[in-house]
Amino acid sequence: MAEMLVARLKPYSNIQHVAFIIGLGGLVPCPSIVDACLAASSGEQPRVLDLGCGTGIWASQMAQRYPHASVLGLDLAAPSPSANSSLPNLEFKIHDVNKGLATFYDSFNVVHARLISTGVNDYRLMMEEAERCLRPGGVVIFWDYDAMFCNENQVHRQAVAGSTDGEEGKVSWLSRCAYELRSGAPLRGSDILGMEKSLDEGLWGHELLDPETAQAASLFLPMGPWATGPDDKMTKKLQVIGSLIREDYGSAFRAVIGAFPRFGVPQNVIEEWRPKVEAELKSSALHMWTRSRLAWARRRAAPNEAAPRLPIPDSTPYGITPDPDTLLDQYSGYPTNGTTTDPTQNTKKLEKVGWLHLYKTAEECVNAAKVRNESLGTLPVPWVLRKGES
Repeated sequence: MAEMLVARLKPYSNIQHVAFIIGLGGLVPCPSIVDACLAASSGEQPRVLDLGCGTGIWASQMAQRYPHASVLGLDLAAPSPSANSSLPNLEFKIHDVNKGLATFYDSFNVVHARLISTGVNDYRLMMEEAERCLRPGGVVIFWDYDAMFCNENQVHRQAVAGSTDGEEGKVSWLSRCAYELRSGAPLRGSDILGMEKSLDEGLWGHELLDPETAQAASLFLPMGPWATGPDDKMTKKLQVIGSLIREDYGSAFRAVIGAFPRFGVPQNVIEEWRPKVEAELKSSALHMWTRSRLAWARRRAAPNEAAPRLPIPDSTPYGITPDPDTLLDQYSGYPTNGTTTDPTQNTKKLEKVGWLHLYKTAEECVNAAKVRNESLGTLPVPWVLRKGES
């Protein structure tokens, strides 16, 4: 139960999925590689495995995008019927990834694991199991949230409320709540810290994967509609994504705040934090970015060999795929809760917007993580480690 509550701070919701699609521009960070791995051929049917499929929305849209491929979603519970489970090439099964994936070894062209770390007991082991599910040349994609927000420059961390280095008025109470849940998760069986280490190192050192095909990235999405862009379209994109992300986090915060005593937070402290978080969400005075960790690579052809060359997809168009511009128009009226009523205080024009920061070497990936983490300063002792305080 506690693991599920931690997960709900970043729920695998369809609102969140829409924000990802608009920000990333599609379903995956490496579309040309996925297209090639799922190219139709006269041989084996291409297959996709979605680990921890949640609502089933990603698996469903992959099944529509690649109607010639079969898509399998695994999770601890079946998704709702609205996940297009009637699609002939889409199947869902109940399975716990912590029990291994031996049944699925050597069977898939694409393996995808998004936002599942809170339910994983050993993240590195899960990664190795997922990689064994690939056919030679297939691609694995790992994607998980960074629990700690980044500030406006996307390089350094947002100061956490209660830290000794934070300036008054420039610290985040939402970030403090995320910090408390992150701190409590490992004590309740969730390997969030292992996920952070594994994805911040990338996939270059994984035995089954070809390091020449490995890449990693940070996906930055604004927390709230505080940013404007160099043109109207970019401003619209920033505002819509920011509103969606803020709604997602706000709903999750309200869902889990009552469970904070399980993480050692006294009730009187909870009542002190609650209005501060709500005020922060409403104002968007802090110009924060959420960050997702992404890493992908292809399986070797054989031990110590390179991955096989990718096939060239034929010219046949793929099936229905979510269009980021259509989603942007559809959600353009999403409520901003009045956060932009005072533009001089709450918005800032960005001359250049970088959504996806790519890392092409392990050194780039590790160094970026080092800079982020060193900028946090001295954090407060999390409540889960305190004894008898109130």
